[in-house]
Amino acid sequence: MTYGRWFVILLLLVVSKADDQPVRYSPTIMSTTKKWVVTLASDRPINEVSNELTKTGFDIDQVLDQIGCITGSASDEVVQKLRKVPGVADVSPESTIQLPPSDESITW
Repeated sequence: MTYGRWFVILLLLVVSKADDQPVRYSPTIMSTTKKWVVTLASDRPINEVSNELTKTGFDIDQVLDQIGCITGSASDEVVQKLRKVPGVADVSPESTIQLPPSDESITW
């Protein structure tokens, strides 16, 4: 069993030397992204706010200019920054709604 591990390590070293790129292993903390709805105030144009949200790290899915909302995804850290952007009234988690089938007798 020990020889198998050494063989894998040796193989990794040989492959990494062939690319002239050092093998770097660094533990990272993956931040999970969630879906968010950004509600806008009416004091700034929606395209200015959406550009600033993108620069802050918000991945925009839809710009709903008729209702003043932008949907997209971001990590919790980015959301804290989004709340400070001028023109943003609220940032809330996106929720899903599942309607019953149309032939269901109870709808609500």
